[in-house]
Amino acid sequence: MELYILTFALFLLQIADWYSTVTVLSKGGYEQNKIMAEFFKSIGINTTLAIKTALVTYLGLLIGQQYLLLLTVLVILYIFVIIHNWKSL
Repeated sequence: MELYILTFALFLLQIADWYSTVTVLSKGGYEQNKIMAEFFKSIGINTTLAIKTALVTYLGLLIGQQYLLLLTVLVILYIFVIIHNWKSL
């Protein structure tokens, strides 16, 4: 049960990261991650973030099946990413 709760939490955090990233960028901010910035330029912001959301959620589920603690750490990491994004506003 914890696996699915944490995976769903990770998915919701990905959506929050997507929203906060788009908000920061629309207000003149910039992507600090050079790799993501290149993907934004080449395939678009929303396409990149949609793919990232799906991949991170799926990988989180796979990781959590073997290492629930690692999935928990990933969820906590994304909480800090979102906090950073909101502070950037």
